[in-house]
Amino acid sequence: MKNANENETEILNSNNSYRTEQSTFQNDNAKAAFTLAEVLITLGIIGIVAAMTIPTLIQNYRKQVVETRLSKFYSVMNQAIKMASVEYGPPETWSDYWFGGPFYDKDGNLISTQENSDAVFQKYFAPYVKIIKKKKINSYNYYYLPDGGAFRFAYSQNSDIAFFPDNVEKCIKLKQQTGICLFSFRFNAVSTANNNTLHYKKGMEPFLAEWDKDEETLYTNTSYGCKSGNGNYCTAIIQHNGWKIPKNYPRKL
Repeated sequence: MKNANENETEILNSNNSYRTEQSTFQNDNAKAAFTLAEVLITLGIIGIVAAMTIPTLIQNYRKQVVETRLSKFYSVMNQAIKMASVEYGPPETWSDYWFGGPFYDKDGNLISTQENSDAVFQKYFAPYVKIIKKKKINSYNYYYLPDGGAFRFAYSQNSDIAFFPDNVEKCIKLKQQTGICLFSFRFNAVSTANNNTLHYKKGMEPFLAEWDKDEETLYTNTSYGCKSGNGNYCTAIIQHNGWKIPKNYPRKL
């Protein structure tokens, strides 16, 4: 049986052991904590990394949108041309399409030149292309697609087709920068004039009028080049790269 002194000694040892463990626990917690300066520095580093990477991520996403929608638009429109050909015969026989009408409304009145492109669209394309909205902007009819893209015809020349991968209104405000937010196509089945042989009876293809078949001039042609001209050849550059924007693409999307 333990005497009183032994019991007192055990109690003191037990209390000392508890205080030691508590002190160790508090010291460990103190070492694990961050100072305000350390937290602010960490947040600053995260902000810098985000500022450097987010624009790149946005740019890559934008490129992917353009690539995907360009390829899809090309496929959808050419499929529509094939389907219309079954009903109306070869495109070269669509005289109302190529020569601007004449088209008449339900009362027998001649439709204006500005509306001829919509008339031919409704006749030859509308049955085979899903359109969610039509909107007139600056005398052009814009046709909006389910994936967010849109396109229009040049009302005085139905063979020229402009495609907008997204945000038509913004592109118009930016003065429709070709090869950036607008991409040029041509559908020509009736003429080889102006070196249009690359479009003649080919369905709808990226704009290649007057191209000399030298890949370099897709960039450097002073009239239509993607780098040195008005950008009409930019669509062909992307198509020739498997509908992928090449690393040396000269325009910033």
